[in-house]
Amino acid sequence: MLRILLALVAVAVTAVVIIVVCVDEVAESLLERSGSDALGVEVTVESVDLGIIDDLSVIRELAVANPASFAAPPLLRIEEISAAAGLRTLLG
Repeated sequence: MLRILLALVAVAVTAVVIIVVCVDEVAESLLERSGSDALGVEVTVESVDLGIIDDLSVIRELAVANPASFAAPPLLRIEEISAAAGLRTLLG
């Protein structure tokens, strides 16, 4: 019984570590995919930090491309967006 309990605890700890490590990459991917789908042009993000440790969330190098008929540089490029809200605050 003790072995099963220890195995369950180990699995739970491993899952939490994986979530903490991967949550920023998942958010970056979702932001790029959802933004691109919604706007019909490529949306890119250099990095996303959802503030798991501290209460500061940051999106770096957000770029929204121009439609294909425009040869100009990106329609919008924002170096950094920050919000004084961590993941706990964002999830409610």
